[in-house]
Amino acid sequence: MTSLVFVIPQLIVCSINVLGGIRFFKENDIFINEKKFIYTFCVIDLTTSIFGLLLFLDVISNKVIDYTYLTFLWSEITLLPAYLVSTIGHKPSWTFPISIVLLTFIISLFYIDLTISYLQIFSGIYVSYFCIQYLIWLFTNENIYEISHKKHFWITMGIMVCYTASIPSCIGYLLLTTLGETENDYHLASSLNWFFLLLNITMHLLFIKAFSWTRDQH
Repeated sequence: MTSLVFVIPQLIVCSINVLGGIRFFKENDIFINEKKFIYTFCVIDLTTSIFGLLLFLDVISNKVIDYTYLTFLWSEITLLPAYLVSTIGHKPSWTFPISIVLLTFIISLFYIDLTISYLQIFSGIYVSYFCIQYLIWLFTNENIYEISHKKHFWITMGIMVCYTASIPSCIGYLLLTTLGETENDYHLASSLNWFFLLLNITMHLLFIKAFSWTRDQH
């Protein structure tokens, strides 16, 4: 039941988010601008949530969900920086993130759990760096009183809240998985899972705000 409690809220907000994204993108072709990156990320996040539900229903194995989640982590380090870079008019560079994807895929063939744990930490730091770069650009180039009306601002804040706050939690989770488990560790791990869920839902709620409520698209 605990697993289902984690999966259902995530599935609901991801579904609303993907549907809300259709409204956000209907005025332009999403495959010719930066919006294609964030929307593809949202679709992958929804797909990951669906696979989580399938795992709870014993339709798929743990190995399948491991590589599903690993694919989601790969989408984080490729699509989110690409989106953030594109919003300020720069062309994304794919060499470094694709290299990380290939390297972690090879390592995952032997150490899947550790690969996921370390990649979570790396993703939090890497994505947060691009969020900071975007916010520096935004506050330098835009009227501060207009920033709250920028859809990309709310999307970036959602990303930053989720990924920056997750860094210490991911480090704590890694320590739990590498130092062994006790009863207290189990309860702490459960608390960290709830924290991850809260961060992810917060991110998607801010996405929904951007997709549905703010006035400006840029």
